[in-house]
Amino acid sequence: MNRIWRGDGVVGCRHVRAHLTAYQYNALSPRQKAVIARHLDQCDDCRQRLSDGQNLEQELRWEAIRGRAVLTPAASARIQEAVYRRMRRALFLQRTWRLAGQFASLSITLLLMITVFFFARQVPGYTGGDVTAESPASGLEVEQAPTVVPVPDAVIMPASTRAPIIPTPPIRHGLELPPDDLAAVVVQAALDGNNALLTRIYGNASHREAIVRVWDNITRCGSELAANDLAYEVYPRSRPGLVRVDLLKDGRNVGELKMRFQEGEWRIFFTRYPNTYALGGCNQRNNH
Repeated sequence: MNRIWRGDGVVGCRHVRAHLTAYQYNALSPRQKAVIARHLDQCDDCRQRLSDGQNLEQELRWEAIRGRAVLTPAASARIQEAVYRRMRRALFLQRTWRLAGQFASLSITLLLMITVFFFARQVPGYTGGDVTAESPASGLEVEQAPTVVPVPDAVIMPASTRAPIIPTPPIRHGLELPPDDLAAVVVQAALDGNNALLTRIYGNASHREAIVRVWDNITRCGSELAANDLAYEVYPRSRPGLVRVDLLKDGRNVGELKMRFQEGEWRIFFTRYPNTYALGGCNQRNNH
């Protein structure tokens, strides 16, 4: 056999026909193909068998092609358009549902906020937390207006005979102390629960009772803290007669008082109250 494939022997028709199919599908080595090709050049019968096999394969291929359904360009275009239409519809519905979900979430959040705000305003004694007229949440200074004596509407007198409205003079607290000492007095009065002294110091405030109630929050710290445990730093303001006093606990700012000098004494017109957590969390220890 090896001698035949080396090309030094004679190849018979029986041997060539046994390998004709492999030769037709190019499945032989170059040396084997050369030996069979040399035989086919000399043998008409083997060459005819090869031609019949190739023709049969060609006819089978064409039959397979004719039996296969081939779409026309118009049908292919219609199918593609239908697919794209379904894709566009699916994308539109997906975006619509996403936007609808976001809008619903936003609407529910706003409704809950409005509901909570409405019911919170109906609670008796609601003051918005610890924020009072003396300590607005925005941190803006609130000027104290002098108290004006109201005039009854039932009595209307001519302008020529009507007595002028004279503002009530400011209430003096009588503590002629520098700003840092006055701040220490306020803190000590709050720690001692001395509401009478706090009311006296805040005598010109329009919401004295609310201010005193807020200061009552640190009364529980009176057994562990004293006014001299805090430091009081005074900072002059841009206008003369105005100062800011920072309340410091272990070097950390825990509160603030703003004062105005009037009629020989310093008067508080803005308060940022210290809380028990800033003062060391004494409320937690007292609750256990």
